[in-house]
Amino acid sequence: MPLMDLRVLHIDTESTWRGGENQLGLLIEGLSRRGITSILVGRKGSALEERAKELKPKEAFFLPLRGELDLPSARRIARIVDQKAIAIIHCHTSHAHTLAFLAKLLSRRRPKVLVTRRVDFDIYKKGTFKPLTFLKYRYMADHFIAISARIREILLQGGVAKEKISLVYSGVDPQRARGGDGSYLKRRYKVEKGETILGNISYFADHKAHEDAIAALRIVRQRGYKARLFLAGHGEREPYLRELVKAQGLNDAVIFLGYWEEIRDLLAFFDLFLVSSRQEGLSTS
Repeated sequence: MPLMDLRVLHIDTESTWRGGENQLGLLIEGLSRRGITSILVGRKGSALEERAKELKPKEAFFLPLRGELDLPSARRIARIVDQKAIAIIHCHTSHAHTLAFLAKLLSRRRPKVLVTRRVDFDIYKKGTFKPLTFLKYRYMADHFIAISARIREILLQGGVAKEKISLVYSGVDPQRARGGDGSYLKRRYKVEKGETILGNISYFADHKAHEDAIAALRIVRQRGYKARLFLAGHGEREPYLRELVKAQGLNDAVIFLGYWEEIRDLLAFFDLFLVSSRQEGLSTS
């Protein structure tokens, strides 16, 4: 098939917008520059649906995606594959992986299934053998993309053949970080002379370990240093983190900024960017 005729169906089952969704947008943009058509399938009611126009796929479809064994959604994906002459299904989440395989079985075209793995969690969590997971990684994908050497190692440990893995690092758009002005933020938050501003931009998930950053700030302040921690992001752990800050008497020292799309000014505002994650596939922050 000539490159200009290549059509890729991207599946992302997440309900929220995180680093993987940002990477998906960059990928669609890059493929478009190379003349490759991208069609998107996402979860109905998700952040991806709200921002689909920003990603500029050729077309976008939003389905219930009620889990990785959602047969009605898999049938709908199979119809999209046949109607749009899809050559490759690119899976951007674990649940997308299974749905893509089911859609391949249900379609007439039998597209290739490509899986990008971005997380560095063990395939078999806590060493528990799971038959579906075993089948997914041994037989239900034609090829895998690992975004870091660590993730490639995890795939190999999980039994994926080395010839089925390509190492392709995630990238960032450096223009998003250039030319920022943090002066108005320093005025807004009344930054004092000699005060150090620590910052973090990430989703509030367990493995990001924001509580460790908060604990570290408390130690720094107990030792007499003037410092505050600014957390930009959102997520299910925010109520817990707010309660933790309150319990440690750090309400004035830890500031929750909410979700920020334009990060230039934040990066200019921070003196130090603090990464507290206990696990990262490849941190693009």
